[in-house]
Amino acid sequence: MKDTVFRSAEFWKSSIMTMPDAAFFELLRSVFGKIKTPFNKQQLVNDLEAFLLREDIQNAVSGYIDQNDSKVIAAVGALGEPAPGELESFFSGELSYAQLHDIVVNLEERFILYRFMEEKSNRLALNPVLKPALHSFVEDNSSLFPSVSAAEEMIKGETSSGTNTAALNDRILAGLLSFVSEGVLFFRTEGSVRKRIIEEGKTIFPGIDMEPVLGGLQALGLLYIEGEKLVPDYGRFNDFAILSPRQRMEYCAAGILGFSGAEYPADVLPVLLRGRIRNIMDLIHCFVDSLDPERLYPVKTLKRLADILKRDLNCGTINNDKLIEFLEKTGLVMPAENSTELKRPGFVTQNQTKPEGPVIAADSDFSFLVYPEIDYADAISLAAALSIREAGTTIRFELTRDSAVRAFDRNISAGWITELLKRL
Repeated sequence: MKDTVFRSAEFWKSSIMTMPDAAFFELLRSVFGKIKTPFNKQQLVNDLEAFLLREDIQNAVSGYIDQNDSKVIAAVGALGEPAPGELESFFSGELSYAQLHDIVVNLEERFILYRFMEEKSNRLALNPVLKPALHSFVEDNSSLFPSVSAAEEMIKGETSSGTNTAALNDRILAGLLSFVSEGVLFFRTEGSVRKRIIEEGKTIFPGIDMEPVLGGLQALGLLYIEGEKLVPDYGRFNDFAILSPRQRMEYCAAGILGFSGAEYPADVLPVLLRGRIRNIMDLIHCFVDSLDPERLYPVKTLKRLADILKRDLNCGTINNDKLIEFLEKTGLVMPAENSTELKRPGFVTQNQTKPEGPVIAADSDFSFLVYPEIDYADAISLAAALSIREAGTTIRFELTRDSAVRAFDRNISAGWITELLKRL
């Protein structure tokens, strides 16, 4: 447990002493009964501290903490001195406003919680004098973030390993590269994407919402606008090969989320948008790291984890629903079969070694089915010479006259293409 969960005893005492007199004396009378005059407020607070430090009192405080008390105590520790409104948002759907208010007031009356003002904001904190009685409740926050064992659920027959049907992955990223490389006019003169492009994109990429995805790839610098065309930066696509599959999807999710979250994304300066994306990338990376691949999580738990991380990483404007939506679309979380819970799939943490067997299958019409085992760098190489035809459950490219000419224009030879196809 981090000591920073608790402020100093002196800070707590000063917060108590700044309470309005009526509230201060009512609180003190609950412990000492009638307060004799004359009195000294500082001495009264010192006496209160001595009383709360008694072992029998610490044991009594701990012994009377029930399930709802422990949840609120753990939440105040996890959120790091939240405002009451933040606590209400955290428990939304579980505790009503009235229920939470009653619990918080009761915890204040028992000296477990106290309030203080910081930057004109009213905040809740844990009493450091009761740290011995509270530390176990702060450390055990499992009740805040419920999850179930994936193995146990499989034994009960309620779920299985599941299939990652993400809308975006390395192969589909290569497909988008090929799609954009066709050199067609993407935009109308006023800047909107042409209807024909959107319809064609829906046909080829049935799981992709084209505009935010292409916008996210622009935000990452993988694509850029040139007149009415959308043009790929092949160098940046190749640089992406340095990353692991998980890292690539984290960047893609951050790019899409960053682009979607900007009020006027086309007008945001690239340096500001990139800074926003770096912050979101940190959030996504920490979020995925916090998930155990052997457990299943309800959406409520994922939203609470996001709330904690957003506070820590200063990403408070990110919408939780959008965050989870784009994590699903990039395969960073996935639904468990026959269950409402979500899980983190297993990831290759480093670039995987290239498989020894075939990773594409050739048909007689110069089309090629691409297997999931293909290495990202090889998928990008295919996209540079072939045209994407299907990018849903099946990924299929085609070697056409236009795709060959496009490759030749980039100084890719026929021999290089032939050797690539043979090797794969």
